Order: sequence, then C-alpha cells, then structure tokens
Amino acid sequence: MASNTSAACLEVCTRISNELGAQFKPPLTNAEGDATKGYIFWDKHFPKAQPTPRGQKLNLVVMGTQGSGKTTLFNKMCDMDCPTSSAMATCTRTRTFGRCIRPFESCLLIDTPGMGTTGIEHSDTFELRQALTLQHVNQLVEVAALPNVPRLGELLTTLKPIDNIMSCDTFKTDPDGHFTPNAEERAKVFLVLTHRDDTGIDMSLSNVEELVRQLRDEYPWIGTIAIIERQVEVTWLLSTIVVSAMCEPVREFTIP
Repeated sequence: MASNTSAACLEVCTRISNELGAQFKPPLTNAEGDATKGYIFWDKHFPKAQPTPRGQKLNLVVMGTQGSGKTTLFNKMCDMDCPTSSAMATCTRTRTFGRCIRPFESCLLIDTPGMGTTGIEHSDTFELRQALTLQHVNQLVEVAALPNVPRLGELLTTLKPIDNIMSCDTFKTDPDGHFTPNAEERAKVFLVLTHRDDTGIDMSLSNVEELVRQLRDEYPWIGTIAIIERQVEVTWLLSTIVVSAMCEPVREFTIP
C-alpha cells in the first residue's frame, strides 16, 4: 500500500521531475523517522489522468474540522499568514483564496470554514457550497487531526461530517456529471491526517497500513491519504497534494 510503481505512475514521476524539478517528484515509498516527510498512501487508481500542463489552472477545495491544521496547511502551501483556529472555534468564516508557491502558482487553494465534529454550522454552509460549485474542482482535500487516544472510532467520528457531504448524490457522479454506481468513478477526497507526532495511535508503518485499510473500508470516498506532522516540508506537500490534483479529471459539482 505504501508504494505505487505502475507504469502510469512512474511516467508521471518522470514527467513531473523533468518539468518542475526532481524535488517535486511524487514520493512512491514511505520511511519512518523523518518529520519533514509524511506517509503517503496513493489511491490505487493514481494517476487517473495525464498531468495537466504547467500553467493550467487547478482548483483545490480544502475542507476540515476545527483545529485540525487546515488553515496552517493552507498558509504553508500558499506562503500566507491567515489566522488559525483552536479546536473550539474556527477563524475561517468565509472562503479564503490563495495561490500555491512556485512552480505551482497556477494552483488555487480555496480554504473553507472549519466543521465541528457533528457537522458544519448553518451559517458556514453557504460558503462551502460556493466553494464547491462556483468553479471547476480538480481535487477535494479533507484535513483531519489524528486523535490523541489510540482509538480508531474517534477518528471515524471526526470524519463523519465530510462523510455526510460525500454521501450526497452530488458526489456520486462520474467526471461527466452522470450518476454512477461505480465508487471508483466518483469523486475521491485526498485525506490529510495531521498531528502524527501527537497522536495516541501507533504510527509504525505496519500499523498505519492497517489504519489506512480500515479508513477506506469505512469510507469509500477516501482516495489518497497523507499523514503528516508540523515539520513537514512544503515541497513534500506540493509533490503529493498538488501533483495528485494535476492527475485528477476535472469535475463540475451542482448542488440542488
């Protein structure tokens, strides 16, 4: 699960390295003990499309729970300084837009209001709806904090609000907007799990691989999973989150 060495994936690695620089080549394997690199578990169908050319606009919608590090991630990738929240309240009340640092300046990140553990506040629903429908979307990104207790159930509860969203018919469509019973043709979420250095869950690779399997079994909308801590390098984030978006089909969402 930690590696992906399909011919299509290797071709993407070569192309990204040649066009953008070797430091942005997507990592294919994981190693323990390096805080500057996260764990990455690519969706089994990555890449779903050939990488978009450099300079072509990408839109990534960033969602997440309060206090998960969502806006911290946004700030790091865009070299911005937006206020961050505590676990008790969200600072992001409206959509915030930022362009990723070079060479991914054509990539627009849209930060959205943080969700509570029981769902998104009614006043914030409009902002999330606008973020999802006013432009095409290349990647949905969900940021969630790993729990400080060794219980999977707490993490599953944290992900329940986004599960409620992804269970809507809007997200059960193929890239052409037609309903499909095939879960692999539907939109997948790039899941970023933060606080790897603070969690009570065993972060050994063998245990994490089992955690990834359980999460995907419970929530089939989960695609690629990244697990990070505070010291993660921005180049690693760009080489995973943005490169994944470059290899996703463009989608247009309509919410009745």
